[in-house]
Amino acid sequence: VLDTRTVPVRKTLLLKNTCGAPLTIQQVCLINDAHNGVPGERAFALEGPDRSVVGPGDVAGVRITYDHPEINADLDMDAVRDPDRAILVVQSDASNAPTLVVPVCGRILPEGETADPYDCPLPFTVPAGQRLDDLCDR
Repeated sequence: VLDTRTVPVRKTLLLKNTCGAPLTIQQVCLINDAHNGVPGERAFALEGPDRSVVGPGDVAGVRITYDHPEINADLDMDAVRDPDRAILVVQSDASNAPTLVVPVCGRILPEGETADPYDCPLPFTVPAGQRLDDLCDR
């Protein structure tokens, strides 16, 4: 059982090729990663993918690690510590979803503080079949 009550927390995202032809993963990155909203203070680390060409029905793994030495702050002053939020971007040669975006969230609390659930919405979507080439350059 994975203990997500302490950091670091590591999760693996499996990217499955559901098409009938090989898929090439061209770029993977994390954007908007700023612990407590501070630019340059990253909370997430990215490893992978473990392969760049994914055959029909096969998967590629991307590992995301959440870790930071400081607890999360209450940035919006609503008496709840705000989670760190980043976006995983996967660029591939898939015709139906060449730019895939996945929300990534985490929150570090002081010992003894209740970990209430929170939402991890995607701040934007990419329409099917559309590619946004410059996302990883932001």
